Formats: sequence, structure tokens, C-alpha cells
Amino acid sequence: MVPPNEVHLYVRPQNQDEQLWNEAQRKNPDPTTLVPVLAVGFDDILKRMEIQSKQLELHQEKLRETAERLAHVQRRHELGTLVKLEEHKRRHTEFSQRLLRLLRYSQVLRYKNFPLSADEEKSMRQLDELSKYPNRPEAMNQRLMAIRNQLEAIKARQMAHANQGSGSEVWRTVNEEDLNVIAKVLEDEQKGIKHVEAILRSDTQELDLIESALNERRKSYMTRH
Repeated sequence: MVPPNEVHLYVRPQNQDEQLWNEAQRKNPDPTTLVPVLAVGFDDILKRMEIQSKQLELHQEKLRETAERLAHVQRRHELGTLVKLEEHKRRHTEFSQRLLRLLRYSQVLRYKNFPLSADEEKSMRQLDELSKYPNRPEAMNQRLMAIRNQLEAIKARQMAHANQGSGSEVWRTVNEEDLNVIAKVLEDEQKGIKHVEAILRSDTQELDLIESALNERRKSYMTRH
């Protein structure tokens, strides 16, 4: 092994076979730092074996370092992925709580014999979709379904009250201040839901990029080794 800037100084000695020299050049594993050297006698062979053994140890050490670096990168990315997943779970729970709170306010409107607005109808559809998620815990799923059934029961009772002519009495129990408070709460909760949805979409894209980068690193490492 010689410095790369000195490789060109090593040429075939006059007393060495040209064919063997050329063959050694073709089989040179690293022409940038290695040059052919003729081994003469057992001493040269032993010396060559010692040099190759040391070189092998260096290569093995380099492989260990590479494996450790890869393991470190993998652990870091896996940890980051777990953190992201936990954050998604937390935000998803927050989103669910906001939606449930919005629907509770909708119940107030139902009890007061108000018809559902377009936003409230949309929230009902969101609740229906949310309750169908396969990864949702059973207790939460049952809770969502119970609320949904309760809202449907309220709607049925209101229709019955309306048919009996009692809708005007329920209407008079609501004053202007109550209407303003309910409207403000519904508006704020709707804005909050849209904000959480935007954050979830952004974080999902970021998580996809992290997983893609980790997969590319693994593929690249397997290709080189």
C-alpha cells in the first residue's frame, strides 16, 4: 500500500515477467493505493500475509463502524417515527374530543327544537366516519355510537313535538343571548376542527417522508453490501 500520489512511480521491474505483472494489475482490488510486489521466498510470503491480515482487520473495523452508524441512524429514525405516531394519536384524540364537544352543543339546539344547520349536518357525518375507524379503542367507539344514537333519538322526539304543535313553547325557552353564545361556540369549535385537520395532514406527509428516507437508506446499504 502506497500513498495515492505515488502510485504512478511504481512500474514493472526489468527482472519481472510482464504477463504476471499485467495480470497482477488487472486483479488489483484498489489501484489507487495498491501496487504489485513480487513475493520471493517464505519470508516475503509471511510478510505479505501479515500485511493482508492487518488490512483485513482494518476492513472489519470499518464494517463495524458502518454497521454501528447504520444502527444509530435506524434507531434515531424509528424513535422519531414513534414520537410522530404518538403525536398523531394525541392530536387525533384532541380532534375527537373537539368533535364530541361540538356535537354536545348540537344536542342543545336539538332540545330547543332548532333544525340542524349545514355545518351541524356535516359534523354528524364526521362522527359517523369517526366511529368506523378500525384502530379506535372499543370503549371510545361505543361512546361515539351512543352519542350518535342519542342525537337520532332527539331528532325523532322533536319531529313528534312538531307534529303535536308544541314546537312554539320550546322555541320561547331560548333567548337572544343563548342563541349568540351557542352560535359563537359552534363557530369556534368548527374553526378548531379545521385547524387540527390541517395539522394532521401536514404531519402525515412529514411522517411519510421520514419513512421513505429510512427505506432508501436501507436499500442503499443492502446494495453496497
